[in-house]
Amino acid sequence: MAVSAAYDRAGRLSVDPELKARRIAKAALAAYDAGKPDRAARLAVEVTSLTTDPGIIADATLLRGQIEYERTSPEADAALASEAARLIMDRDPERAVVMLTEMMCAGRDAGALPLVTEGGRLMAELRLRLGSRQRASADAQISWGDLLSGRPEHAAGPLRAMIEIGREPDADLMHRIVAGFSGLMLADDHATIAVMDMMLAEVRASGALTWIPYAQEVVALAQALRGDFLLAQTCLAEAVALSTEFGMDMEVAVLRATSVWLAAVTGDEPRCRELAAEVLPVLEGRHAVGTALTSWGLGLLDLAAGRYRAAFDALYAVCTGPAKHDFLIRAVADWWRRRFTTVTPTASPISSRRSNGGPCTWTVRSRQRCCGAARRCSRTRRRTTGRHSACSPSTAADSTKPERSCFTANGCAADAAAVRRAPNWPPLWPVSRGWARRPGKRAR
Repeated sequence: MAVSAAYDRAGRLSVDPELKARRIAKAALAAYDAGKPDRAARLAVEVTSLTTDPGIIADATLLRGQIEYERTSPEADAALASEAARLIMDRDPERAVVMLTEMMCAGRDAGALPLVTEGGRLMAELRLRLGSRQRASADAQISWGDLLSGRPEHAAGPLRAMIEIGREPDADLMHRIVAGFSGLMLADDHATIAVMDMMLAEVRASGALTWIPYAQEVVALAQALRGDFLLAQTCLAEAVALSTEFGMDMEVAVLRATSVWLAAVTGDEPRCRELAAEVLPVLEGRHAVGTALTSWGLGLLDLAAGRYRAAFDALYAVCTGPAKHDFLIRAVADWWRRRFTTVTPTASPISSRRSNGGPCTWTVRSRQRCCGAARRCSRTRRRTTGRHSACSPSTAADSTKPERSCFTANGCAADAAAVRRAPNWPPLWPVSRGWARRPGKRAR
């Protein structure tokens, strides 16, 4: 806040309107980074009335969008970020990448595929230097749109390149955010955590505390996806505390949605339902991915308790709702189809209720991509039971079918973590096609 106050005072003393606007814009950004969104919003609105410079107005508009993410919805944030980017696309394309990144991330959270697609189209129009970090970031986010639209064939290369950039010591915060989400999409949890740990160290050192909850959200997802539920809860605890202190109500609800899912996979039904009742009123109609994640957790509870009809309804709603294209949700479809048709065929009319173009239309080719999920299941079983699983590159390639632990999901806490990720690209090592076509089926 001292930085914000200093810039604000300098701006008030400035005679030149343009210089005054520039300094107050810096004061607004410093206030936002320090966790004072109300002050930041007031200063950002003031900036737009002081200048006609498109660059300054674009920065102020972007800041207003980031604040609206918490106050209104991710979709409102995406709309303002798009407006900001269009102001400077021709004169400052590198800065426009930052604003379109905000648009893409917010559009994804809103479950608004058209916004993500539009963001990718605008990214493709930017005149960026080939081989630059900005070009790599734009290419990775264009690949996000391809992936979320069900066209993952050429996405892996740009995403991998972005992870490498995110791990460089001098990468900026937005590049690290893009690299973190790209790592989640690639199922490279270790790289995701490494990138976000670097970001957390930087924002703590610089005092940009507002970024900590967003970074911890990505880390918590990565930890949960690889089965480290306790570490995921630890990350969420810090993020929730800071978000609550800064008045980031939307982010608090999103973080607690992840806690709902974690409570479900660890069997804590009272806490799961208590958290869900707390966050759903905030998320419904505003944050599609958070809503879907919460419903997924409740569906897992019903499934574990044998309430198959209720579980089917919850999971079907997740897979056909606004977030059905999201990378966190796409792993659900084949898993729960197999579980329902195995456990209660008469209550599973899924084949006649598939959604066109959604995750429920995955083909046999998609179902062959289950080895990453099997590896996570194996890893968590080894941590929790002390037993070594034979699901490893050396054995999976040689055996005709995986060991029992790889696909023995029933009763294994890692099952829920494993099925959150069935990436739609080639498996990490060769697997038997006959077994790969039956994800989640108990080995015999």
